[in-house]
Amino acid sequence: MDVNEAIFMNGGEVESSYAQHAWFAQKVISITKPILVNAVHSLFSEDLHRNKVLNVADLGCAAGPNPFSVILTIKESLERKCKELNCQPPELQVYLNDLPGNDFNSLFKDLSRVGEDQKSDVLLPCFVMGAPGSFHGRLFPRSWLHLVHSSYSVHWLSQSRAEETVQNGRMVLILHGRQASDPWGKESCYHWEILAETISKMVSQANVLSLSLEGLVDEEKLDSFNVPYYTPLQEEVQDIVDKEGSFAVQHIETFTLVLADNQESDTRAKGEQLAKNIRCYTESIISYQFGKEITEKLYHKLTQIVVKDLASRSPTNTTVVVVLSRTMG
Repeated sequence: MDVNEAIFMNGGEVESSYAQHAWFAQKVISITKPILVNAVHSLFSEDLHRNKVLNVADLGCAAGPNPFSVILTIKESLERKCKELNCQPPELQVYLNDLPGNDFNSLFKDLSRVGEDQKSDVLLPCFVMGAPGSFHGRLFPRSWLHLVHSSYSVHWLSQSRAEETVQNGRMVLILHGRQASDPWGKESCYHWEILAETISKMVSQANVLSLSLEGLVDEEKLDSFNVPYYTPLQEEVQDIVDKEGSFAVQHIETFTLVLADNQESDTRAKGEQLAKNIRCYTESIISYQFGKEITEKLYHKLTQIVVKDLASRSPTNTTVVVVLSRTMG
């Protein structure tokens, strides 16, 4: 599977778009906002605010309201701190990164609001540009970034950030994690668990329960379908950062949220919303592997399974959020 072609959030403003159903990620960004604010303020103790330009990257930004929320938090935090210290604020250069398949057109239409308040010289100038490409390799010049943010995108920690981040620069990473010691547990794996169950019921086998869906999924394609996924303990994140040595952990914490805790009141509505959330970021992978012709039936079946499942349990998702500081190297 070519990840550059296969992985992206559903774009546009359609019913299945990420922009319409990013409510869980939006909630997590809201919860972790104080951590991001503290990371921004910590740049002042390192005198990084004395640079004329502060370079910021949001890795795996997707589209919808979340990148705008992150930029606004950083911008307002810098403005308040500079006003408090009575110092000249730097200009803010923000790089929005995602794979080439991301809906950058919709993203920048939404982000046009960032520049609407730049009518006064008192406010911090903010410039935003796209940086498409895989963050598992180099994206930026050496010693370029002062602050890096990433929400639910980083699965493998890349050493490229060590080359791109200035000394004492900060990274704020929001990761899927777990609290149980068993790495084989299903904690924070609900989306993939339900998706796998749905696909398995569409395979032409003797034990398929829904005979009307027989043959829609080719067994050979299913056998070659592999999505590497690992949810680390907080201690594992700490350990791997310490061993690699390019960054030091400034802050790390873990919290757990109920997945279907959206604004809907009844179980069916909650299940339908959760199923749409799953679809908006898995459909590109499913279409690439199995073909677009199965998606409507697959996600209809998935919705039925999720609604039924929520009647008997409340699945959760565990998040690890870590703030890293670039060490001397």
